[in-house]
Amino acid sequence: MELELRHLRILCAVADTGSATRAAATLGMTQPALTRQVQRIERTLGGPMFVRDRSGMHPTNLGEYVLARARAALSTVRDLQPTRSVTTRDQATTPRIRVGSKSGLMLAGILDGLAELVPHAEVTSEYGASARRLADLVVADRLDLALLTEFSGRPVRYEAGLVCHPILSEPVYVLLPALHRAASYAEVPLSELAKEDWVVSPPADDGELEWFVGACLTAGFSPRVAHRLDPLSGLDVVRSGRAVRLCARSQPVPPGVVTRPLLGTPLRLHRLLAVDRQGWLAPYALPLVEYIRAAYDEALPKSTPTAVSF
Repeated sequence: MELELRHLRILCAVADTGSATRAAATLGMTQPALTRQVQRIERTLGGPMFVRDRSGMHPTNLGEYVLARARAALSTVRDLQPTRSVTTRDQATTPRIRVGSKSGLMLAGILDGLAELVPHAEVTSEYGASARRLADLVVADRLDLALLTEFSGRPVRYEAGLVCHPILSEPVYVLLPALHRAASYAEVPLSELAKEDWVVSPPADDGELEWFVGACLTAGFSPRVAHRLDPLSGLDVVRSGRAVRLCARSQPVPPGVVTRPLLGTPLRLHRLLAVDRQGWLAPYALPLVEYIRAAYDEALPKSTPTAVSF
């Protein structure tokens, strides 16, 4: 990670307020988002910036060294920009950012990032059933950003005006009833599930069903698709013990179900952030990718290996 002015502002805000909570309020961020940023800054600079005691947060020796230079750098920037705009687009308007996503976990990361990078913006979000549909909405200027999911071996072709930044590659797991025989396995061979009833998502235009069926055929069986349901309803069917389904490794695990990796990792999901190449949010895309990765890593069980970044 390269240090940017926003990172220096975070350090100064924490030092000035003596509190991560008050600093986050000052900067228009959530406290968890600010804490994650401080931790990333500390990893980049090689040591802790602050110590905490009953009276608050105080700079370490390294923190004092960095803060002195941060304040000087920020002062210089203020001198160079005496008439800074109140917003990134127009002083008289509050920009609106429309985000589309199929993944709640990824969406949480992008919302944290936008809260810091564009704190004055009004952010709305909506669900999209397929990568193609979400990408088309960005091209049509009905969305500003979209979090896309592609399936291994089935890349989607997008319009030339769209730029898609890779976020990470995620192994596909299987979601099982907690009492399923394979719940005790460290890894589950896909062929072990040949006689199961399966839950799949309703058909979309991104090839998900063909991707799943192809993997099963490679494993030596044709899957018995008994239920075509939205994710929440599908979860209930799995919990009841009547079926199994594929899921992302980052799938939250409520009571009554477990997730297990598939032996040999035959399937992967690829996550991307799509933005209009000429849009005003294009310069924010790469910093937002880092926020999404951080939120993903934080949400995963600590016992699982980190996802592969592109």
